[in-house]
Amino acid sequence: MGERTSTRTLQPGAQDNFELDANSCLNQRYVRIELWDTARESNGETASSADPMLMLRPNIKYDPERVLDASIVAPRATYVRNDNANSWRWSDFTQRDETAFLLLRPYHQITLDLYGCDNKLFFSECGAENKFTVQQCRSIVSNFIVSVYNVDEFLDHQLQYQLRASCYESNEVPCSSPGDAGQTCSGHGQCDSVDAACTNTGALAETEECRSASCPEPVCDCDATWRTWDAPSESSRSLLGKRSTSRTLR
Repeated sequence: MGERTSTRTLQPGAQDNFELDANSCLNQRYVRIELWDTARESNGETASSADPMLMLRPNIKYDPERVLDASIVAPRATYVRNDNANSWRWSDFTQRDETAFLLLRPYHQITLDLYGCDNKLFFSECGAENKFTVQQCRSIVSNFIVSVYNVDEFLDHQLQYQLRASCYESNEVPCSSPGDAGQTCSGHGQCDSVDAACTNTGALAETEECRSASCPEPVCDCDATWRTWDAPSESSRSLLGKRSTSRTLR
């Protein structure tokens, strides 16, 4: 953990899967998985770029409570086309960086809070009034499958990428760092944390909109003329054409 991998190549429509043992992070607090599209990182070109999707799902080999769908080994993404609206669907308990994917960013990241209040919330299946208990949701937090999918629904180019997994202490809330290692906020700001105010108790305190003060949110305090990575002026994907065939990842 902590170092970017060597560059790997992935063909359109293909998916690479990796096992991630997060037990080494359990004595800290956060684990973050990062993806760099190295070709985009160097030339910034969108039209001829690949279309990576970073996903993460608990490993079914470490599911003592039998919470996960055992028929699915790795994260799965399916693009569904219908008359009303096209949409993506994911396998159960699957985390992904939807913002980076939808905006064709060359940098993707997923951060999990292993011990904070997000222990129950970072899986949508474990939200308020859901059938899964906190104990069940925590039981699957240690070993994961990390997947890189080179989506071929809209673009059809080879992907060159690097990955990194890192652990962070509770007082080191990780901000996005799409630049080189150590360049927090891309070197154009300071990483700060903001506690979401929450005065409710009970079920409301378990919702995404109402988190306890023990659950800090990483925020980049940007330098003048700079803004955060996830604050774009428009969606790059809206400028792309759509392919006529659908594809289900299996």
